[in-house]
Amino acid sequence: MARYAAILLGILSIVAISANAATKPQTTTIKVLSSDTQTIPLTSDNNGAPKDCNIMDFSAYCHHSRNEIVRHKMVVEESTGKTLTIACTVDTMFSKCASLPVGTTASAQWTKHGLAVWYPNQKGREVKQLYKLAPAPEKTSAASDSQANSSIAEVAKDAGVGTASASEDTREAVINFTSTPPGAEITLDGSYVGNTSSSITATPGRHVVVLSMPGFAKWERELQVTPGSKIDVNAALQKAY
Repeated sequence: MARYAAILLGILSIVAISANAATKPQTTTIKVLSSDTQTIPLTSDNNGAPKDCNIMDFSAYCHHSRNEIVRHKMVVEESTGKTLTIACTVDTMFSKCASLPVGTTASAQWTKHGLAVWYPNQKGREVKQLYKLAPAPEKTSAASDSQANSSIAEVAKDAGVGTASASEDTREAVINFTSTPPGAEITLDGSYVGNTSSSITATPGRHVVVLSMPGFAKWERELQVTPGSKIDVNAALQKAY
């Protein structure tokens, strides 16, 4: 009889363990990647107080003195690698809603109303807080970045800010100097640059050229140089009397 009682007790123990395992909540682990706290001012006449603030239905959720809502939002990563955004709102002075430090790892469990998270409070005691899913932070797409950069470039162009535009041609021109008789000194914008016959380069724009030679009158001209052009200058010097 004792043998059968022991067997029956063993069977009941196994059933109890199995039932306990079946009802034990499935937990996950989350890691806080970023956290943010928002303060939302209240502008309504009753400062957001619910309807149960009258004398008959007064409850702990009546907040006539509240003038703002504090909302904690966190981006967390589950043990499966999935990233999600959760948030909670400070409803009362006894609220356990908190923004956990970045890098914190905590146990959590999915419930019908959101994600229940267990974490130690300031006194080191483990507390439970329900966080609800919140919209993920908006990300700026590459197309938007490109469009924004393009807009900035257009504004800068209109304002005349920045380096020379692509339409501005700064190629140097080549000027070939010859003279009759040869050997005359060439002065470009007041600077000696060589003797004829020779070729020099010059930046686009207006330049003053003077060819001089002992016994001959100075030959002076003004040249309008275009980008990348080639100019032939042949000066016939006149004898000085």
